[in-house]
Amino acid sequence: MTASEPPAPRTDAPDGGGRQGLPFISVAICTRNRAGLLGRAVESVLPQLGPDTELLIVDNASTDETPQVAAALAARNPAVRVLREATPSIPSARNAALLNAQGRYTLFFDDDELAEPGWLDAYCNFLKNPPTGNLGCVGGPYVEQHEAPTPAWLDPHFGSFRLASSTSRLVHGSTPAAGNCAYPTELVARLGGFNPQLPRREDTELNERLRQAGYEIWWLESARVRHIIPASRLRFKAQARLWREEGRDAAVMRWLACRTRANRLVLFFGRCLAAVPQLIFQIVGSALLCLLFLRRRAARLFFRGCRTLGFVEQLLRLGARELVTGHTPAPILPLSRPSG
Repeated sequence: MTASEPPAPRTDAPDGGGRQGLPFISVAICTRNRAGLLGRAVESVLPQLGPDTELLIVDNASTDETPQVAAALAARNPAVRVLREATPSIPSARNAALLNAQGRYTLFFDDDELAEPGWLDAYCNFLKNPPTGNLGCVGGPYVEQHEAPTPAWLDPHFGSFRLASSTSRLVHGSTPAAGNCAYPTELVARLGGFNPQLPRREDTELNERLRQAGYEIWWLESARVRHIIPASRLRFKAQARLWREEGRDAAVMRWLACRTRANRLVLFFGRCLAAVPQLIFQIVGSALLCLLFLRRRAARLFFRGCRTLGFVEQLLRLGARELVTGHTPAPILPLSRPSG
């Protein structure tokens, strides 16, 4: 879904809300194999939709009942559209939403969330009267809602996310999460959208690209969502897997940040050598903390070890690929809008 030429600008002039009958905001829900959650998420948004908003469901190659659930929701609600993205990844689904959204802004909302009352109005009010002419994105907080008792070793607020206590511009690398974040549709498509090499930190990388291009990142405290955490994600094995995936994405981000082959090789050899004592410290330290009955601290140190392991695994793949085949990171090109 990339092209060498930037997408053609739209010619419809803006008005006070949407543009010549088009929505002002497209709420985009990207979903894969979560038929049981999708209905709840959509139903929390539907009462908040107005004449200048739409809801776009992106079915990301689901193999369960998600297509049927999405089709039924669209059949009952004219403001709901459904499209299918065949490449199963979060960045691909988000990019499909950007390319098909009719709104001037695309507001991402995940399928494991519930919109708090006033959530969409908060975004509409902010975006119709933005505090800057250089807005790159604006996002809001998550409030955790665990669907099972929280294990003693896990942070009781796992799943929550809050960067500021009031609406403000974010600086020094702080960035909202894409699951509750609005982007200017054309701008982000022109910058290449979400990087498909990053299945978990695609939002962090995009927001940093926006900052480097001179755009501002904002926090909207009043745009709250509830983040549904099912019992399956509260298990130790699931947490270890999440941290390991986080490490893999962190490695890709570091790799892409290295502009030259020499810098990438320094990262490769230096980080791989440092990982051995780091892993020993994290695993042994976790065991000692566990013996002292400091279970939460022990678990966190163990998970940091999982992150280190994922980082090194991905770095070995990237380094081997460049050393053996000479492959170098590809530039991010503008997204191409569907024809017709």
